[in-house]
Amino acid sequence: MARSEEPSTGRTSGTLLAIETSGDVCSFAVLCEGQLQAERTFRHEMHLSENLPATLEGLCNDAYVTLEEIGTFAVGIGPGSFTGTRIGVMTAKVFAEVYGRPLFGVNALEALAAEYLGLHETVVLVVLPCRAGVVYAALYDVSDVLPRALVEPAAFSVNELVKQIEGFKEKPWILCGPAAADIFCQWKSWFSERLSLAAFCLESPRASTIGRLAWRRKEQGEVGESPVTLVPAYIAPPPISTPKRR
Repeated sequence: MARSEEPSTGRTSGTLLAIETSGDVCSFAVLCEGQLQAERTFRHEMHLSENLPATLEGLCNDAYVTLEEIGTFAVGIGPGSFTGTRIGVMTAKVFAEVYGRPLFGVNALEALAAEYLGLHETVVLVVLPCRAGVVYAALYDVSDVLPRALVEPAAFSVNELVKQIEGFKEKPWILCGPAAADIFCQWKSWFSERLSLAAFCLESPRASTIGRLAWRRKEQGEVGESPVTLVPAYIAPPPISTPKRR
């Protein structure tokens, strides 16, 4: 796709490109001063590497910006798909290194919790599928401009997760994430009326939310991560089985 003829305003430190590829639904977004300019979302269907260049080109056309004009890069670091997360993180690292720009990594669980920022006296539990009997989970206070982890992201069995969150049981809860419905069915009697299942559970984090979180961190004075040392938040090893002996 050819780049639009709309005149460019030149790169400013306020322009940010966010990349999110940790789930089956991937997205890319351009923000300016924390405000969304353009976003593209697609289901990669095992063709992320092939789709990524054209999607980024189209996004930049939509936002009337070039990669050289991007002032900051942000990327979802998982947990989620091992291959997808690695592709997204490596892409953002290369861009940040080549263009000499700040780079921010954002956890997928934090990004999903951020959809509920501004709620007071309510905690948000985010759960993502990991493997049989195990979920990725984290508990957040969402009353401020950034989610604050009350239970840090980790892989838990359902019983382990119950023990981790026992101390927050008396608060009203929102349960969200792709694994939320299954957990809700198991827990609704335990929590009584304090547990609410999110009306709409995003299947994957949104790049626009990744970008907004990164921008708020930058506004608070954070300098971001080094492109050399930033790594995906895999948390748990990949579900690769050992070949059986014949």
